[in-house]
Amino acid sequence: DAGEERGEVVEVVLRPVLAGVVMALRAPDPHAEETFARSKLNWQLLRSDEHASLRWLYAELLRIRRETPALPSYLLSRRKCLLQLLDDRGVIALIADLHDAGVGLKPMTPFGTKRLVRKAIRFALDHGRRGVTIVHKGNIMKYTEGAFREWGYEVAREEFGDVTITWDEVSKRHDGKVPPGRLLIQDYIADVTFQHLLTRPRDFDIIATGNLNGDYLSDAVAAQVGGIGMAPGGNISDFHAVFEATHGTAPKYAGLDKVNPGSVTLSGVMMLEYMGWGEAAQRITKALEKTFKQKVVTYDLARLMDGAREVKTSEFATAVIDNMG
Repeated sequence: DAGEERGEVVEVVLRPVLAGVVMALRAPDPHAEETFARSKLNWQLLRSDEHASLRWLYAELLRIRRETPALPSYLLSRRKCLLQLLDDRGVIALIADLHDAGVGLKPMTPFGTKRLVRKAIRFALDHGRRGVTIVHKGNIMKYTEGAFREWGYEVAREEFGDVTITWDEVSKRHDGKVPPGRLLIQDYIADVTFQHLLTRPRDFDIIATGNLNGDYLSDAVAAQVGGIGMAPGGNISDFHAVFEATHGTAPKYAGLDKVNPGSVTLSGVMMLEYMGWGEAAQRITKALEKTFKQKVVTYDLARLMDGAREVKTSEFATAVIDNMG
């Protein structure tokens, strides 16, 4: 697809240029303002003269690569063919059109990605889960979401290779069946994940993904069990953890004794599990399940159920407590 190829080249070009602007803004030396001012000229150069644009872009790539060793090595191999790519793909006009556009940076690091996927795999192993799915949009955003996918597989292979297995290995060597004692590691494109979460939710167990995809997917999954009023949340690091409702605050309902306390309650369950108080967590979960089966619910669930008895927040809490006895 020509549009996708042009977009890929634009990403290669803009990424180091924008990195140079950020460096200039953050640089503690007296030349920072001068460097930033020079960077701001790029749009005028791009709009006025194609040859000047090419020369500037090429020089900027070389300068930033020289001053910033941490930039990806793929820029080194691509700099020689950059001019030809720009000519072949007609990118000059495309870049020129961006002079008044909103452009954002999307950092995706090996450290952050591997920490997330490592945590997901360890959780899966500790809790006897079936698998971890890496969700990304790497088919389009190859240098960010695509890197997320690759780094995820890398940490699984290098740190958990004796207990994990990829779907490719399962399909080629095990007739599509995960062998006992192995944790399945697979990846899904984000939009495909949305569809399958709605039609085949049992295909998933634990999902490892970025913040944006995670926000979408978690709300979509919550919708299948009553909405975000039922979805618990936890922020868990290697040494500390904070548990909270996923829905945030609801000021318009403050003091009305109306909203569903399920998200906060189940977040508490997650906290108890994290602390190792499994019996207490299970007791609350079973009491919640029994209360739902009795169709004693708050307004948000009552409108989704036939024959439900709508109760206040405090009344729902009392019913759950009674069902714990």
